[in-house]
Amino acid sequence: MGRQSSKMWLGLAVLLALVVATPAAWGDVRVGVGVVVDDVSLGEALLIGAIGSFFGLDTKVVATYHHRQRLCFSHIVLMMYLARRAGCDHHHVAALRSRGHGWGRIAKDLGIHPGTFNKMRKGLTPGRGGDKAFEESALIWFLATYHGASHNDVRRYKDRGHSLPDIFIALDFSSKSGKGPGDLLAHRNRARSWHRVANAVGLSSPGLKQPAKPKGGQAFRGSSGKPGKPASNSVAAAPAQDKAPKGQGAQRGGKGKGRNK
Repeated sequence: MGRQSSKMWLGLAVLLALVVATPAAWGDVRVGVGVVVDDVSLGEALLIGAIGSFFGLDTKVVATYHHRQRLCFSHIVLMMYLARRAGCDHHHVAALRSRGHGWGRIAKDLGIHPGTFNKMRKGLTPGRGGDKAFEESALIWFLATYHGASHNDVRRYKDRGHSLPDIFIALDFSSKSGKGPGDLLAHRNRARSWHRVANAVGLSSPGLKQPAKPKGGQAFRGSSGKPGKPASNSVAAAPAQDKAPKGQGAQRGGKGKGRNK
């Protein structure tokens, strides 16, 4: 009886370790006990695909940053956004971040005027907050912009206790099924699994991890106006209006002011 009890407790300990270890990969989002592991992998796949599509990157680049370098999705979004604004390779931004530089310091090193960066930061972050609040706001901006949703709606879903990955999955399923994101989130709470929700709204499993096409007008585009081709080691060519001669990063950043809201 003692041996059976020991085996049972050992099994429970291993299971608990797996559940606790799973959320660490997200870094910038809350994933609690009771979350289905399949839902975590679904959310990761959708975000990796969406970031790649939005910024014109090979998804392998995004997956490497997230899985191998253990970067949060919010960090990846900010890295790609700043690289796009500065017209530089995203690896350069990643290197600056790996040295422990804050986002303001990184923006300055990339030639973006501090005043322009602060306006962008204030536009994204309601109220006052440090880097954590800024990073979360950047991810909310991405989730909303990608699916053409209201930023306020995304924040409202989050304030109601929904995690950002769940919100993104709901937005993705909404784009694919025509159902409202709020209804899908409520269905998820009842069904306890996004795969069950998918079955209920008629979405097929094989295509679940392929994100819907971006609805927002901010998708990264090449100089031809068409979506940029995926790149394995650099961002796609920036639109002509986003480029600026060396030393004029502040002027370039100023023109993009409205994009950050």
